Amino acid sequence: LINKQNYIFLNNSWAGTTILDWASNKESSLTLFSIKELQTILSLGNNLKYVIWLQGESDSLNFKNLDIDQAPFFIQTHGYNNYYFEAFNILKENITLAINNSDVKFIITQSTICNSKRNKLINRQQLKLSDFKNIYTLSVTDNLDNSFRYDGCHLNQLGVDKVSSEISNLINKLDFLPF
Repeated sequence: LINKQNYIFLNNSWAGTTILDWASNKESSLTLFSIKELQTILSLGNNLKYVIWLQGESDSLNFKNLDIDQAPFFIQTHGYNNYYFEAFNILKENITLAINNSDVKFIITQSTICNSKRNKLINRQQLKLSDFKNIYTLSVTDNLDNSFRYDGCHLNQLGVDKVSSEISNLINKLDFLPF
């Protein structure tokens, strides 16, 4: 990152979670925990500028072949073509309201590959989120083949470096844009 300021990175990740585990029609303990952590950091005088969202593999694996009647109620209500989009908007709304900051920028990586082909349905929903103010979608993760992954799913050092570079480039660009 091209910046002389210090950055604090808060990593709140839980393996194997779907977007519905983070946001749906019910309160999410994962989101509530993350919000509490953010509020603690903010109470110490820090500023939240970015939420980096690397998630989607579990959605791709868990919901790909479900009959709509067997799908979770949220997917039945919003449909496969829109559930990720709707759930992410709930997540974003919950975070921005809880920290009272609608200027936070969300960076989404299209991450659906896990010993599978990329899930273009979820990728389209993630890309559609970029139509909103302060949401930016990067396709870098799902564009990486197995030479960037150590197990067909998770990124190896080369993959981490590539994704980190793309995220850093976007943050540098956003930090230096005139407003």
